[in-house]
Formats: sequence, structure tokens, C-alpha cells
Amino acid sequence: MALFGALEIETNVAGQNVELEVAGQKRAFFAIFPEGGGDEPAPLFVAFNGTGETGQSFATRAKLSEMAQKGFVVIAPSSAGNGATWPVWDSL
Repeated sequence: MALFGALEIETNVAGQNVELEVAGQKRAFFAIFPEGGGDEPAPLFVAFNGTGETGQSFATRAKLSEMAQKGFVVIAPSSAGNGATWPVWDSL
């Protein structure tokens, strides 16, 4: 079990994590851990994307593994489709 701030996560598996329940809603996130980090504390980088991207696709596109190489634990939540997509971004 890993504890990230006030969020207790039952697994610390690198890669895709699913079935995390937050405020009654199932959520997923993509996790990247620093190599050889072990049980030592590490800074946490939470990589939020917009309203329509998965954590894994955002982690790949933004090259978030580079943050883990610098010693950060990276958590990239997947969007759950809440809210609306901003039309300006749709035109890109």
C-alpha cells in the first residue's frame, strides 16, 4: 500500500492502475516510479491532462518518464469524462 498525501492507494504498480474509487467514481491512473526508488520518500508529480485523455497517453506524449528519471514518482490520472471539452482545444 502506498500513501500519496491524503490519498491511500492499495497498490504501487508501475503502469496502468484501474478501479480506484474516488468520491464514488471509478478512476484510473498511470504510474511511473523512479528506478531503484525502493521505500525511500520521493517527490510526487501529478500530471493532470484535459477532459478527454488517458493517463498513459498523456504520459507518453509529455515524456513523463523523464520526470521519473529525475527521481519523481509520476501519477497521471485518466480523464473520467467529467465536464466539457473546451472548443478551442477541439480545433487543434
